[in-house]
Amino acid sequence: MNFEDGMYLAIAIMAGGSVLLGTVVAAAAHFGGRRRKRESTGGGCAH
Repeated sequence: MNFEDGMYLAIAIMAGGSVLLGTVVAAAAHFGGRRRKRESTGGGCAH
């Protein structure tokens, strides 16, 4: 494997990891916020 292949692989891994992390964080924020603010928002997402 040459340097360019390794660079593309690292970029793909970082992009995939950030997408996965963003999905997990968004889901946690969505469910946590909905559970926490159900009284004030009447349920559903706060966005």
